[in-house]
Amino acid sequence: MASRRWWWVATAVVCLVAMAGRQEKRLEEILIDAPDRTGPEFATCISIDPTRETITCNGEEKAMAWARTQIDDGFEASGVVRIFGCEDMAAASVVLFGEPVQYIHMQLGPCFINVDAAGTVERDGVLHYVYGIEMIAEAIPAIGEIEVPADGQWHEYEWEMRFGGYVAAQCVDEPIGEKGATHAKERVVEEQWQINEEDDLHCRFDEFSRTIPPDAPYVFSPVIALQTSLSFQSFYTGEGIDELLQISVNFNQAEPDFGLLDIDIEPRVKGGSYTGNDPHLSGSGNTLTWSLPNGWPGTCFYADWSGSVTAPRFYKFANLDVQDMDGESLADLLVHCPAVEVYDATAEEWQHVVQSVAAWQAASYTDTWGGYSWDADPPPDGAVRLLPDVYFYIDKDSAREATA
Repeated sequence: MASRRWWWVATAVVCLVAMAGRQEKRLEEILIDAPDRTGPEFATCISIDPTRETITCNGEEKAMAWARTQIDDGFEASGVVRIFGCEDMAAASVVLFGEPVQYIHMQLGPCFINVDAAGTVERDGVLHYVYGIEMIAEAIPAIGEIEVPADGQWHEYEWEMRFGGYVAAQCVDEPIGEKGATHAKERVVEEQWQINEEDDLHCRFDEFSRTIPPDAPYVFSPVIALQTSLSFQSFYTGEGIDELLQISVNFNQAEPDFGLLDIDIEPRVKGGSYTGNDPHLSGSGNTLTWSLPNGWPGTCFYADWSGSVTAPRFYKFANLDVQDMDGESLADLLVHCPAVEVYDATAEEWQHVVQSVAAWQAASYTDTWGGYSWDADPPPDGAVRLLPDVYFYIDKDSAREATA
C-alpha cells in the first residue's frame, strides 16, 4: 500500500490563567472558545503551518495570527492582616524586638507592601506597637505608621495591590535553509508578562495608599510573594496567647490554598532563655496563621518564613489536528507533548503525556503542582505539571502504522 504524508494544519491553543475564580467570563476574541473562567487570562494561538494565512473556526474563516494575546483588567491581590496585641508587655518599650511580629512583606509584580516594626509608644497608659508602612518604591520613604494596642485583642488591616498587565509576544523566524521559514520548528514565539505603562501602580494598607505611574517597562511573573518574621523576648510568659498573626490572600478574585502548611519555624538566633517552643505556621483556606501551640519561645529572634503563589497555567488544544495529503484527519495518531507532565509515584518521575490527536482535542489541563512554593516534594501520584515551552511530536511507531 502506498505510503501517505501529512502535515500539521491547525493551531495549538495555550492559555495561562492567573487564578481560577468564581465569576464567569467568556473569551470570544481567540481562535477557539476558552472555558468559562475569570480573568486576567491570555491565550496564545500558534499555527503549526507557517504558510497558512486563514483558519476556519466554528464555521467562520478567520485571519491566522502567529500569536494572539488577551488580558483583561490586569493583576490584583488583596486581603486582611490581623495582628494580635499582646498585652502587659511594658518592658517592650525599652527592648529591641519587643513586638513579636517584626516584619511583613507582600509583593505582586512591581507592587509591594512592607509592614516593619518601628518600636513602641505609650498612650493613656496602654502600650502600642508601632509599624512603618512602605509601598511600591523602595526609594520613597515610609508613608505612614499604624499603632497596634497591647490590649489582648485582634486588630485588622485591609490591604490591596493592583496594576495593569499584558503579554508581550514576539515571533522570530529561524530558517534552516535559504527559503525562509517553511516549518513550525523554524518559527519561535516567545511571550513575557509586562506591565501596562498606561495604568498606574496602586497599593493600599489600611488608610494609607500610594498610586504612581510605572517608571519603565517591567517584566514580571504572575506570582505573589509573602515574607514574615517574628521575634520573642523572655520577659513575657505568653500566658493566654495562642495566635499572633494572620494573613489572608485573594489573588485575582480567587483564593490560594495554604492548607498544606503545618510547620514549626526554628528561629535563626536563640538567646539564653530560649525554651525550644518554636512558633508554628499553619494554613487554612486562603489564610496563614502564626501561633504558639507549645508555649512562649523565650528569647529568640528571626523566626522567618517566605513563600510564593504562582498563577496556574491552563492548556487546551481543541483545535489541534493532523491531516494526511487528502485532507483526512488522523484522529488515532499518537502525539507527544513534553509540556504536559504527570507524576508517576511508582516510577518516581515526571512523565509527559502521549495520546491520540482525538484525545488531545478533547483534553484540557490545569497544573496541580508547582504553583505553591510549599507543594509536597515528591509530588503526589497523578500531579499535573505544565511547562512553558509547548511543542508536539508524532510517535514514531504510530506514524509507521498510519502510513502503512
